[in-house]
Amino acid sequence: MVKKLTRQEKEQMYTDLQEKFNVLLAKAEGLRDQIRGIDAAIVQWGATLNTLKTLKSMGSGKVVHIPVGPDIKVKVKLEEIDTVIMNVGSDIYAEFSYEDVEKKIEEQVALLRALRDSLVTELESTVQELKEILPKVRETGPTEEE
Repeated sequence: MVKKLTRQEKEQMYTDLQEKFNVLLAKAEGLRDQIRGIDAAIVQWGATLNTLKTLKSMGSGKVVHIPVGPDIKVKVKLEEIDTVIMNVGSDIYAEFSYEDVEKKIEEQVALLRALRDSLVTELESTVQELKEILPKVRETGPTEEE
């Protein structure tokens, strides 16, 4: 035999489900924001790597225009790109071989992709929970009779 819930019990169940739904919804939105941020970082690292590869392939003596501010560029003659100066944290820069920087960027992108994959998995799980709880929220919600 199924116990019929009192109005107060039904209202409490609805409130609890609604609160859980709202928490899950906020979590999903936060995960989407994190994924978008990671996507932007992956694109930026990819563009950086492509720029380095292009500059390296151009060889020494080629003239390029380097931006130094809004709408201002300076003309620079390239030398052989053997080393790259890279931020190692806390606004501290160190010089690395071109090959080491290329490897570091590829490793960074791989880490970002792995993090993105785990966030996507968590988002999918959260969305599934939302899909499961929504009918329960509707089922326990106030009716026109009440």
